[in-house]
Amino acid sequence: MDQSSINEAERLVINSFLSPFKPIRVDLYKLQKDQNKYSCIGVVGAHIILKENETTLYDDIYSDSIFTLNYFPVAGATYSIEVSYEDLASAKATTNIPKAIRCTGEFSYGKYWDISSFLIKLNDFIVPPNNRASLWITAYQELEDGETVQYNEIYVNNVFIDKTNSCGGMDAVNDSVGSIYYESFLRIKNTNIHKMDELIFTPVKAYYFGEDYLFDQEKIKVKLITAGPEYDQYCKNLYEQKNRIIHEEDISSVFYQPSPVYCNIENGLGLFAGMNEIDYYFDYPVKTE
Repeated sequence: MDQSSINEAERLVINSFLSPFKPIRVDLYKLQKDQNKYSCIGVVGAHIILKENETTLYDDIYSDSIFTLNYFPVAGATYSIEVSYEDLASAKATTNIPKAIRCTGEFSYGKYWDISSFLIKLNDFIVPPNNRASLWITAYQELEDGETVQYNEIYVNNVFIDKTNSCGGMDAVNDSVGSIYYESFLRIKNTNIHKMDELIFTPVKAYYFGEDYLFDQEKIKVKLITAGPEYDQYCKNLYEQKNRIIHEEDISSVFYQPSPVYCNIENGLGLFAGMNEIDYYFDYPVKTE
């Protein structure tokens, strides 16, 4: 980074998303200062203590800056990490892997070429007891060559969807979803999940290398991400920060206030967060004459 007037202390950086479907991985860095400039470099030889509930999974010096463990986190379990390195303060964090929120899904359409007629209906939501997680929903085109392309606009008319990434003023896509779309994802806050009985949306516009990609689809994939409190807050803050970037020539830059991104690392920077996810697949309409 360029010279900064902020006097930031040198410290450890821990980054890890824990999911039951991926083996454990933790990226380790340290923030270092050289005069008024800062940089992050990988940490080699840190002492790592990783626990699942009260069971120690790892307690040793690790010889790489990317810590990997051939172990899949367990839904419902609590994980804690402590990293020590040289004369820096030990960094600590704790998170829980939420049990997945589930539902049933249906896909209907008019003509195969009429994307505005596509309706994905999710209902019968099953929310685990003592749930503290929020729900994020994304949608993708599954292509014949194995590529996956995310839908950039999701039209929906539902009062329980968080408005952070909503865009209005468009023509109504269809009577069921209205004229408001959400950029790339739908977020349902933890306090609203139990109020959901049905969610109907239309995914529109998938961009592939900057262009609309409207052919060679095989399936539509809908991903339900059960986001633990740390993962949820981080993703929301990151979206807000990226959408508040103002260029120097913009007159509004004089009023710019940076949006901080959530961090749960004690004595350090980064994120140690738990999440869960389920994918639902729907066959894409067959092309007809």
